[in-house]
Amino acid sequence: MLKKIYYPFSAVVGQNDIREALILNLINPKIGGVLINGEKGTAKSTLVRALIPIIDCPFTEVPVSVSEDCLCGSIDLEKTMTEGSIHVDEGLLSKADGGILYIDEINLLPDSITDLLIQALSSGTNRIEREGISLERESSFVIIGTMNSAGGDMRSQLTDYFGLYAQAQASENIDERIEIVKRIEAFEADPYGFLEKYQSEENALKQSIEAARRLMDQIEVSEENLSYIVNACIEAAVEGHRADIVMVQTAKAVAAFHGKTFIDRADIDEAAYFVFPHRRRSHDSQSRKEEQENEEEAQNNEQQDAGDNEKSSSE
Repeated sequence: MLKKIYYPFSAVVGQNDIREALILNLINPKIGGVLINGEKGTAKSTLVRALIPIIDCPFTEVPVSVSEDCLCGSIDLEKTMTEGSIHVDEGLLSKADGGILYIDEINLLPDSITDLLIQALSSGTNRIEREGISLERESSFVIIGTMNSAGGDMRSQLTDYFGLYAQAQASENIDERIEIVKRIEAFEADPYGFLEKYQSEENALKQSIEAARRLMDQIEVSEENLSYIVNACIEAAVEGHRADIVMVQTAKAVAAFHGKTFIDRADIDEAAYFVFPHRRRSHDSQSRKEEQENEEEAQNNEQQDAGDNEKSSSE
């Protein structure tokens, strides 16, 4: 059986936001994954699958048509009844434990599958049930989802479990677009030769990620850092407290990637770029802004009316 050749991560032109969000999750899995949104044909899936040769953990891909049994696993009743012990056909959630779970077109998942994902992400376990028999398996993974919002939005309950958000952008630079076409043609013509051309860059990337991971335990987060993070979250009007927690983990990964054992405000600001976009209460913020503007306008009108009345009295 021939080994599958994946397009090299280092060979993808542009999409620097997606690259960084993925790398930060490899450095620090506690970030919790990344949601990648953008129009089709912008290398979203290519970049995600390009991680497979780089990582040393399970990579499990979930098709959008996945069944509940395929996702969670099922209990073999015949063997269970015959042998007196529970026999399980493991699902994709169990296979992803300790690794990466990838779902393309994640916004198109049925509600029943989305519910199961949310349960696994919130509890870190996968519950398998059949005919009154149930058991739990550990299922802790980094979730990566790609989507095109033109196909519909994703439920907010699931969106919040993604640590980071990255937007895919089609290049408008003529030279970049020409280079993309050239590289794709070269890869299709000679995949092995193309991979060899970028192998040194792939090795260097893997080494830099491993070096950053070794620094993670040494990174200190000061009270000043925490105060800056919390204030940034409040000012961004994000929902809940998950953003504060993810901000800390992301800032640590940013610092480690830059070879530091401490975080500064630049690291925190860089983290915020990826942590805030999908968590902002934009509607609520706009409502508060409009409410404030209406109050200010009412106060101005009252002051103007008072001034007019005073003028009239003096005349």
